[in-house]
Amino acid sequence: MKILIFGSTYLSAITSNFLIKNSDYRLVGYVANKKRLTIPGNMPIKEVLEDADCDIILSLQYDQMIKDINKSFNVHPGLLPEYGGVDI
Repeated sequence: MKILIFGSTYLSAITSNFLIKNSDYRLVGYVANKKRLTIPGNMPIKEVLEDADCDIILSLQYDQMIKDINKSFNVHPGLLPEYGGVDI
């Protein structure tokens, strides 16, 4: 299963490391938060949305709302609705 990650926080780092070590999954890339554009390997969001070759997209504390994307899941570590919003 090919997975793409949106977000650049501690949670996304843990998830990425798990996916890299587990042979059942393949991390195909990530899109970093706007505040962290200097991370090596960051993929431009426009390119990703047009050409994403993945089975699942995980949004892990991403600082933008992702709209109209098929196969995407928002992993929200805060209690809802009290701690909603982007980049909590």
